[in-house]
Amino acid sequence: MHVQISRLEAALVAGDQTAIQHTAHRMRGGCLQLSAQALAALCAQIETAAEPAASAPLIAQLRPCYHETLAALRQGEE
Repeated sequence: MHVQISRLEAALVAGDQTAIQHTAHRMRGGCLQLSAQALAALCAQIETAAEPAASAPLIAQLRPCYHETLAALRQGEE
């Protein structure tokens, strides 16, 4: 997931909306398989954003949301 978030950040810097949408779409699918609903919803918002500038604040939320989701999933294992 860290690699995918880094890809999104790089695509944002490059202004590559197509790469942003494709990466967010793939991430959303993986998140849904893990029942990581909040992270999947954030990826869906990124995927449907009209332009990189609209994606920027959403992409900035990904790492914190990922860490929260990871912590919740780990608690569920215990």
